[in-house]
Amino acid sequence: MSPLAFIQTVIYAYVTGELHRVRVFSRTEMTSSLVFALVTNGVIAFFLNVVSFTANKKTSALTMTVAVRLSKEKLSVYIALKFKMRKMDDYSLSKILFKLPSYGTYGTRNAHPILGKS
Repeated sequence: MSPLAFIQTVIYAYVTGELHRVRVFSRTEMTSSLVFALVTNGVIAFFLNVVSFTANKKTSALTMTVAVRLSKEKLSVYIALKFKMRKMDDYSLSKILFKLPSYGTYGTRNAHPILGKS
């Protein structure tokens, strides 16, 4: 599937003129620090995909979804409180306090098969 997607992407980039713009940009504005940043970004993206595929192989899609939702919830609450974007009212606090135990229960019940313990 990946080679086909690559071929389709290159054809689409050629048809839309994006390849020409990339060539012009690389001749006129490409610096060594930008090349380093692009390579570093590619390496990080590759290893994130490796980690994601490995985790997905060892767990289920539902477990991954629950973990992402919990992380997203914690991050959004932290950012909102840290930068005082909104006040923590009773309703918001009750939603968080209601959701966190359910995430923990789900994680506890599904952790044993993931870790190899039955």
